[in-house]
Amino acid sequence: LVDLWQPSSPESQHLENVERAVSFAATVIADACRQSGRNLMLNLAAAIAVHRAGTASPFFFREQMDLLALVAPHTEPRLPPSLGHALALVSLSTPTLLISTRPIEWEALRSAAAERDVELAGRQLQCIDVGSEELTRYYQD
Repeated sequence: LVDLWQPSSPESQHLENVERAVSFAATVIADACRQSGRNLMLNLAAAIAVHRAGTASPFFFREQMDLLALVAPHTEPRLPPSLGHALALVSLSTPTLLISTRPIEWEALRSAAAERDVELAGRQLQCIDVGSEELTRYYQD
């Protein structure tokens, strides 16, 4: 899941966070596609929301890289409900990563998930704000 947000009048840090989120998402997808046969889902909250799912393969990889190369961020002030709704598409035990260009709005995510009768508790959900130091545990530009 990727929350690709920036304000309507972005500063340089916002632009860097968008680039960092896209690069990190691309790296995660590339790594996942090296293990063929895995089922992958990309739910992208952007100017035009995108949902893609498929089996890890060179074709799936290229398709997602093309998408990420052209994506534009959204300017909605709140976390888009589509990200919480996407959790209804994956089982409770499926490892899920939410990459965001801003601090995670847990209440908005819980609320959107609840609209689809999905609980966050017990999920293998990891959330990373690319503007935080936490990102350096997983990724370096």
